[in-house]
Amino acid sequence: MFLHPDIRKFRQTVDMSLRDRINFFPTGLIAAIIEFQSLDWITKARTVRKMDIDNKIKPVLDAIEHCTGIKDELYWHVHAIKVVSKERKTVVHLFDIGDVVELIA
Repeated sequence: MFLHPDIRKFRQTVDMSLRDRINFFPTGLIAAIIEFQSLDWITKARTVRKMDIDNKIKPVLDAIEHCTGIKDELYWHVHAIKVVSKERKTVVHLFDIGDVVELIA
């Protein structure tokens, strides 16, 4: 499978960030809050830049799956936030919300 060099580099960055810090072993479904921090969300004229946030979510979840083995289908709720910040950074909060399927049945 061909991966764009930027995606490959992003996965390596995520892998290095998570290697010794991840202590998350979900027993069921997962909720995620993803903060995309950047100054790129606004222009110098202080107007909102036309940039979609939805295109940024999938590469983050794919990189987490690649590094941890946590499958995409386990994400029951994903919330993404644009944060205006001088530092360009992506912060992900993962939550184990259990087995919702069992509650419904």
